[in-house]
Amino acid sequence: MALIILLVACLSVVSADDCSGKTDAWTSIKGPKTGGYWLKQTTKTGENECTYVKGTDFKENTKTATYTYGYKDASGKLTKTTGTATAKGSDIVVGSDTSTVIYTDGKTCDVVKHGGHTELWVHSSKTSGGYNNCCDKKFTETRGSTPANEVYKKCPGMP
Repeated sequence: MALIILLVACLSVVSADDCSGKTDAWTSIKGPKTGGYWLKQTTKTGENECTYVKGTDFKENTKTATYTYGYKDASGKLTKTTGTATAKGSDIVVGSDTSTVIYTDGKTCDVVKHGGHTELWVHSSKTSGGYNNCCDKKFTETRGSTPANEVYKKCPGMP
């Protein structure tokens, strides 16, 4: 009996730390359906500070949502653009842009590839930490030796 309990405990630890296979774009788009996501780090140089995305009007049957997104402009205000995000397997398509989900926990963070760059997105409630450690692992693993640039810095409240 003790052996069975030990095996179950070991398997629970392994599955709790399993960071593979969570690449569904629709799970990423929906997130927790409240708040939004800030771009925390990217391998792209010169990315605008306080880049964000916020989904609303989620349509399960078409796997689409309205996306509001933008960044902090020179005056310190957040820009605001609206588009439709569509999930296609592990791809998020907004207009002519496609991002590929490398990892999502559907609640606190996502790692995506966009335009050849790796990006770490963190839910607006987790900018000070507490997001899934698999996102840090996948971001580091995917970017390899490419330097990471911090994008989330003293950002105003999300619109």
